[in-house]
Amino acid sequence: MADGESEVYAKKVFGVVAKKVIRNSFTNARIKAVASYHKLVKGINMSNREAKDIYLTEEEYVQGDVDWIQKDMNAWRWMCAYWASDEFLALSRRNKANRKKNPGLHKYGPKGQIRLAKQMVCLYSVQLIITWL
Repeated sequence: MADGESEVYAKKVFGVVAKKVIRNSFTNARIKAVASYHKLVKGINMSNREAKDIYLTEEEYVQGDVDWIQKDMNAWRWMCAYWASDEFLALSRRNKANRKKNPGLHKYGPKGQIRLAKQMVCLYSVQLIITWL
């Protein structure tokens, strides 16, 4: 690839990977909110695996603890309202059912999806910085 083409490709890949990492961050935040709500309010320790299948009300999500979002309380309250919305619940349940239809669809080997995405972000970030210098 010519220099210009490789830079365009690297930016495209970086954008795709960054979008996935951000989406996963918010998914993990919802799961953490559920687990922390059960621990803080109900006194029940809960694994992320158990928490991912539980949906809370907006008021219950607000009582959870996700420190990096709670630094902006408006954003935190918006996310809690979104996670409790009918729109989110329908989308989440539909996507969960779709994933169950194709078990084993994603094969990332021993690295796992999240670790692979983080590795790709780091790799392409370094490449972009080097090409821009």
